[in-house]
Amino acid sequence: MSKKAWALSTRTLLLAILILSTAQIGISIYMPSLPVMAKDFSTTPSQTQWLITIYLIGFGAAQLFYGPWSDAVGRKRVFIRGQLIYLGGCLLCLICGEHFGLLLVGRLLEGIGASSASILARCVISDRYQRQHLAKMMAWFTLVASLVRILIPALGGVLSDTWGWRAVFLCVAVYLLLVIALVCWLLDERDAGLPQGFSLAELWPRYRKVLANYSMLLPAVYVWLLYLTTVVSMSVLPFFIEKKFGLSVATFGKLMMIPALGLCVGSILVGSLRRYFGDYGTLAAGALSLALAGAWLVWQPLTLVQLIGAYTLMVLAKGLILPIGESMLLGCGSERNCSGAVVAVSGALKMTLVAGLTGLIINHWVADPLQLGEFYLLATVLVGG
Repeated sequence: MSKKAWALSTRTLLLAILILSTAQIGISIYMPSLPVMAKDFSTTPSQTQWLITIYLIGFGAAQLFYGPWSDAVGRKRVFIRGQLIYLGGCLLCLICGEHFGLLLVGRLLEGIGASSASILARCVISDRYQRQHLAKMMAWFTLVASLVRILIPALGGVLSDTWGWRAVFLCVAVYLLLVIALVCWLLDERDAGLPQGFSLAELWPRYRKVLANYSMLLPAVYVWLLYLTTVVSMSVLPFFIEKKFGLSVATFGKLMMIPALGLCVGSILVGSLRRYFGDYGTLAAGALSLALAGAWLVWQPLTLVQLIGAYTLMVLAKGLILPIGESMLLGCGSERNCSGAVVAVSGALKMTLVAGLTGLIINHWVADPLQLGEFYLLATVLVGG
C-alpha cells in the first residue's frame, strides 16, 4: 500500500471512529449511573430502564430519515444537524431538575440525534471500500471502536461518583461540540459521493428498493441478536452487581473495562478466523463463546467473577459476529448504491425490536443472573439457526 493510500485509509478509519464514538457514549457512559439515577428520581429498575428504551426508540426511528438523506446530500451536513439535536437533548437532561419525564424527553432527543452518527460512521467506510477490503476495514473499525468502549463506562463511573450523574451529561455535551468541530474540519464531502438532492417523497422508493430485495437484510439478523443481548445485559448488570456486591459507581465503571477487552480480542481474532474458516466458521466461533457465557451463568454459583466473566464471553462473541454481519450488510448496500438506505432500514428495525423486546425480557423474564444465562443460551440457538 502506498503512503497516500495508507494515509487515506487511516483518515477514513479515524473519521468513522470519531463519528461513531458520539453514538457509543449514548448508552455506555450512563450505564454505571443507572442505580444512582433510580435513587434520585425514586424510580424502580424497570422504570429507569426506560432511559435506555426511549433512547433506542428515537435512535431507530431517526435512521429511516438520516440514511437516505445522507445518500442524497452528503454525509457531513446530515451528521452536523443530527449532532445539534443530540446536544439539545444533553442540555435538557442537564436542566431537568427532579422531573423524570423531562429526562426521558432529553434522552429521546439524544437518541434521535445520535442516530446520525451510527449510520454515517459505517457509510463513510462503505463509500470507500468494497467486498474484501470492506470486510477488512470493518474488522479494524470494530477493533478501534472497542478500544473506545473500554474507557467510556469507566469515565462515566468516575464522573458520576465524583460530581454526580449530571456531570456525565455535561461531559457528553462538551465532547459533542469538539467532535462537530473536528468533523467540519476533516470530513471531505467527496468521501460521501456526489450530492443528488433530497425530498421526503423519495424516502419510500428508496426503502421499497431495499425491502424488495429482502435478502440484503438477512445478514442484519446477526447484528440485531447481538445488540439485543448487549442491551439486555447492560440494563440489568448494574442492578445485579449493586444489589449483590454493593460496589460503587466508579468501581463498576472500571470493572466494565474487562468486558471491553473481550471485544478487542474478538475484533483481533475475527480477521484470522475469517481467513481460515470463512464467514460462517467465524459466526460459529462467536456462537460458541455466547454459549459458554450462558452455561457459566446457569451452572456456576453466583460470584462477581462469574458475572463479569460471562459478560466478557458474551462481548467476545459480539466482537466475532458483528464485523461479519455488518460487512455482509454494507456490501449488499454498496453494490446497489444504497448503503445509507440499507443501514437505515436495518438500524430502524434493530432499534425497534431491541427497544420493544428489552422491556419485555427484563420485566417478564431476566430478573436474576441465572435467567440472564438462559437468555444467552437462547440467543446462541438463534445465531446458530
